[in-house]
Amino acid sequence: MNKFKYEIKKHIGIISTSSDEKVATEVNIISYNDAPEKVDIRSWNKETGRMYKGIALTYSEAQTLKDLLSNLEEN
Repeated sequence: MNKFKYEIKKHIGIISTSSDEKVATEVNIISYNDAPEKVDIRSWNKETGRMYKGIALTYSEAQTLKDLLSNLEEN
């Protein structure tokens, strides 16, 4: 069985942090299993480094998401 591995290539920023500051939702550029880099949005446990569920997008998908969100209006 292949071992799962990842490498954070670049930390982009933090979207939010839990009230106890143990978990942060971050945007990073990550390579999974030596595959091409993706834009990754997910929560991380700051104490253990454990990753939680998230989403990994190609650069094209991230650009589409950016375009969609630019039209988002707060109700």
